[in-house]
Amino acid sequence: MVDLQERPADAPQREWKDRKYVGQRLPRVDGVDKVTGRMVYGADISLPGMLWGKQLGSPHAHARIVKIDTAKAKALPGVFAVITGEDMPRLVSEISGNEVGGEEFDAASRGKRILAWKKVLFHGEPVAAVAAATGSIADQALSLIEVEYEPLPPVIDPIRALAPDAPLLHENNYAETFAGKADRPGNICRISEIARGDVAQGFAEAAVVVEDTYATAVVHQGYIEPQASLAEFTPQGDLNLWTTTQGSFGVRSGLSSFLHVPAGRIKVTPLEVGGGFGAKGAMGVEPLAALLAHAAGRPVKCVLRRSEVLKATRPAPGSVIHVKIGAREDGTFTALEARMVYDVGGYPGGASGAGMNIGPGPYKWPNARVEGIDVMTNKPSVTAYRAPGGPQAAFAIESVIDRIAVQLGMDPIEVRLRNAVAQGDRAINDVEWVRVGFKEALEAVRSHPCWTEPVPAPSQPGRKRGRGVAAGFWGGGVGTSTAEIHFAEDGAVRIVTGSVDLTGCRSAVCQIAAEALDVPFEKVGIKTEATDAVAFNDGTGGSRLTLSLGTAVYRAAVDAREKLRLRAAQQLKADERDVVEEDSRYYARSAPELSFTRQQVIRRSMNSGDGPVVGAGNTTHLKRAPAFAVQVAEVEVDEETGQTWVVRMTGCQDVGCAINPDLCEGQIQGSIVQGIGWALTEGYVYDERGLLRNPSLLDYRKLTSLDVPNIDCILVEVPAEESPYGVRGTGEVNIVPTLAAVGNAIYDAIGVQLTETPFSAERVLAAMQQGEPASRYRGVDIGAILAGTAAAGAVPDMAEIPCEEETVAETRAVPAARAGEEASYTQTEG
Repeated sequence: MVDLQERPADAPQREWKDRKYVGQRLPRVDGVDKVTGRMVYGADISLPGMLWGKQLGSPHAHARIVKIDTAKAKALPGVFAVITGEDMPRLVSEISGNEVGGEEFDAASRGKRILAWKKVLFHGEPVAAVAAATGSIADQALSLIEVEYEPLPPVIDPIRALAPDAPLLHENNYAETFAGKADRPGNICRISEIARGDVAQGFAEAAVVVEDTYATAVVHQGYIEPQASLAEFTPQGDLNLWTTTQGSFGVRSGLSSFLHVPAGRIKVTPLEVGGGFGAKGAMGVEPLAALLAHAAGRPVKCVLRRSEVLKATRPAPGSVIHVKIGAREDGTFTALEARMVYDVGGYPGGASGAGMNIGPGPYKWPNARVEGIDVMTNKPSVTAYRAPGGPQAAFAIESVIDRIAVQLGMDPIEVRLRNAVAQGDRAINDVEWVRVGFKEALEAVRSHPCWTEPVPAPSQPGRKRGRGVAAGFWGGGVGTSTAEIHFAEDGAVRIVTGSVDLTGCRSAVCQIAAEALDVPFEKVGIKTEATDAVAFNDGTGGSRLTLSLGTAVYRAAVDAREKLRLRAAQQLKADERDVVEEDSRYYARSAPELSFTRQQVIRRSMNSGDGPVVGAGNTTHLKRAPAFAVQVAEVEVDEETGQTWVVRMTGCQDVGCAINPDLCEGQIQGSIVQGIGWALTEGYVYDERGLLRNPSLLDYRKLTSLDVPNIDCILVEVPAEESPYGVRGTGEVNIVPTLAAVGNAIYDAIGVQLTETPFSAERVLAAMQQGEPASRYRGVDIGAILAGTAAAGAVPDMAEIPCEEETVAETRAVPAARAGEEASYTQTEG
């Protein structure tokens, strides 16, 4: 590890370097349960009398629903309930006890339209659901449901969807911009803009200007565990739900809104999550399970099939991004202009706001204009996937930066160093940066063998080898976390929280507690409780948990130690100001001959009128802890076929403080593997009818352990400003630069830069043969298309809004994220 630490103000009292547990490679506290199969996941839970819930997906990408006949399915023995979108108002009215109108469930909202009612908007969208005694009976019932459709022309390409004559998904969707709403409906959800300085003057000052258009495919997060939920209504009408989710309180809030019932009538028990990567932060099958449980009068469990996961859950958005960058002869940037189109699928949502900030984030831009456009297509609506919106934007910007370095004859790391942000600089949205370690990460990579050693010769004749570098940024999440610390009679510690673990954070916060309490790590445990047993916690996402929950746990530990000291003072019958703790013993300075151990104080408290000692901690408004990553990829390309292999990968991140280096490295490596898959093999494939052609893990090509090299990790530690031990999140930022690093390595190998993912053998071979990338979007004038759409009234005229120098323009619908802040990327409903 590159050690650049200093002791932060909020660190424990022992010296910063004198740590027993923080910074150590300790085993995961949940490791044994996971490898022995004792961990309980969503599909594992069952209740007496439980039914199986299954859904029927649309065979069309775009069609009106003329009629649904469920009579035969309802008559099948073993079927307890069959519901369609038309039943939702009645069911919700029965559950809530209040009349709920049907218009609410016909809104342009994926969160409300749990079952398509009048129109389907993507292949596999659920149109009906059944609850039956067995899964096979449920499948048979689905086959008996008769649906009459009126097919409509689909729009799959996001650029085509921008046009005023494109097939319309929602008759009541009006594009929003800073100038207001459009006059007529269209497929554009919103257009955002960030601008500063004089872009035209910036390009005039440049010695070199490079621009191109880059595209990424829609990709799936690739979690192993399908969505699974079990719902049961009590005799009193309260809802109990067991589910696989990244945020149990978010599910409770979402169900409360959907069902029109108070949150206090809903208990959500989070089960172990078999992978989420952001996708399980949004509600999935929970509302459907609840509706079926009410309709059937029995507990209902819903577990999606793999094909349903790929067709009908929420993947990451595709993108088409045009970037233009100018630079002086010394490599300093003079101007940035970018137009980022994000494909948000069949329902309104915000994706571009994150990319607008993450892509340009690592660098200083004296002049910039970045526009983000969210547009709907006949695909499933999208959600988060590790640093949502970031990899797409970074791919475009980092690719152009590499071409600038080539044209200037400069080292690409040197170009990035000359423009790298540091504390006190102004971000693209004019917000001042807090302490960050981007320059330190760049320097660490530049001095590492992955960069200093010459590029090796190809491993086989007929191959070319190349090396590429790219950088990425993520703002880091914060949010609300709460934790309590309980003690057993023997002094063992139990952390109690409502936060869900995805990445090994349980182990990290146990190490923080062990360090702060000065207790053996093996005596610390952690338990995630249901929503009715603990205080509110925000969902797990945005790389916030080790920072936010870790701080809450640290504060709970400090609170517990102080309470124990005060209890010791009472038991010693001494002035509390005179009592000190030393080596887990308490004594009064004035009478050191009498002392109690911590265990004695705990036991005596349990048997006294004061009761057990409980430490409590919470966080809400921590200062953000932005994270930066730099990656170096080496690839080999087969000259005859275009097949590409990543043969060496090095990932570097400023982690602030590596609470557990093994866990940090695991996050870096896992992110990079997913990023390599995104770069080389992954992507949704649709035919001209809008049907998904690869809805299985056989055809949706994810990488295996045989496809990736060993990944070297460099941990740089520049402590964040406000967190115990200076920790920063590691779960998101390391996927941001991977696409560009791999792409730049291919560029170095073959001399042609690819501009569209995945970098398939066909695309690589065509680029080598033609001497330029084969891209659908090269030469497409997105601005001209938008101008035509604006002329037709489907986009407000943003030119009427003046953009003053050194100001930021943001849409009121989806504000662009502040520097060092987590980008807003929740599915916007309605």
